[in-house]
Amino acid sequence: MSLPHGWRQRQHHPSTPQTVDYSNDQVFTIAADPHHHILDVTADGVSVGAVSAYTFTNVTANHTITAAFAIDTHSLSLFKDGTGDGMLAKEPADANSDYGTVVTVTATPLISATFTNWSGDASGATNPITVTMDGDKAITATFTLKTFALDLLKTGTGDGAVTSEPAESNFDYGTVVTVTATPLISSTFTGWSGDVSAVTNPITVTMDGDKAITATFTLKTFALGLHKTGTGDGTLAQEPAGANFDYGTVVTVTATPLISSTFTGWSGDASGVTNPITVTMDGDKAITATFTLKTFALDLLKTGTGDGTLAKDPAAANFDYGTVVTVTATPLISSTFTGWSGDASGTTNPITVTMDGDKAITATFTLKNFALALFKTGTGDGTLANDPAAANFDYGTVVTVTATPLISSTFTGWSGDVSGATNPVTVTITGDKAITATFTLKSFALALTRPVRVTVRWPTTRRVTFDYGRW
Repeated sequence: MSLPHGWRQRQHHPSTPQTVDYSNDQVFTIAADPHHHILDVTADGVSVGAVSAYTFTNVTANHTITAAFAIDTHSLSLFKDGTGDGMLAKEPADANSDYGTVVTVTATPLISATFTNWSGDASGATNPITVTMDGDKAITATFTLKTFALDLLKTGTGDGAVTSEPAESNFDYGTVVTVTATPLISSTFTGWSGDVSAVTNPITVTMDGDKAITATFTLKTFALGLHKTGTGDGTLAQEPAGANFDYGTVVTVTATPLISSTFTGWSGDASGVTNPITVTMDGDKAITATFTLKTFALDLLKTGTGDGTLAKDPAAANFDYGTVVTVTATPLISSTFTGWSGDASGTTNPITVTMDGDKAITATFTLKNFALALFKTGTGDGTLANDPAAANFDYGTVVTVTATPLISSTFTGWSGDVSGATNPVTVTITGDKAITATFTLKSFALALTRPVRVTVRWPTTRRVTFDYGRW
């Protein structure tokens, strides 16, 4: 019995050709070298499988036995773990490798991930790694999803809040983050800068790297318009001075009327009569100040013993500031105008008054006063009396004048400002009066009743009359 030559990595026992007695049995033991294994055993050209022993029984002829051996092969299983992802490759790229083969394993992370380490039958973070196949291997590569910081910043004269949704500071690769700028009521959002340039709000940001985004907030500014209305005038001032003001600025507005006017109130975006007022600028404002031209009363009064009328032109009870009013005093026929007092003086008539305040003007009227002069004339005499008894009389006084002749006389009549012979006479004093009473000496006839020697020589015959009390 003989064995083929040239087989390696095998052994069998016995290992040399054997001579076997007729009809005896012969046992062969088959064993592979280390890291090898039996592929097949054939006896007399017939496969008997990968057996480790074979027995020829009742040997009566020559026989052959052949064993086929192969090197051991091992599997290399590659796995992935972690939040990220990537690809794994081996070189050589066989499913199984012969014992002792050195295999290079490479982990290639996706752009969204990083390779962080090996586990299983490999360790560490070296990439690629080499693996010597001395057994079945299972190697796991851990891929970690990249995370990036999103910094939200603010700038500008205004203010507000910048928020992200999801509300985190770090985000996985590819996360779509919504960023919203919410200005305070005092501000407006005017745009993004940094890793985003836009004015759209909110914006979406895809996290493919660290991001820094700045929101610009601008403090709102508002216009303050100051206006005037009304019959009067004045000036308007604001502190601080300007046409536009930042949100929240407190502006003091003062209305200063001209001397001719009064400030009577605010309208528009302010109300009331408080002056000055403060206005908080939380929007555009339009404020109107009403100025009213001052009006003043002109009271015309009368005093004195006389009377008259007072007139003003223009004829009104109240006058706008600065109106020039002409005031005229017209005395009654019984009186004279003697002067002004109060808010006017002097005797000029009419006068002009400039209305720069309430005025009270008094005109003095004096009742006219006239003299009553009583005179006597004629051959007789008597007395004159007036009632009331005075030398001067107010206009319109009714004076009774009585002529009382002496016993020697008779009252024979009035002359001057009175006529007739009525006695007493009444005189209405409307001017200076001069009245003359005529008294006539009484005369009587002499009748002789006893002899009286009277020698009278006249060339002709005459009647003889003797005045009262004369011989």
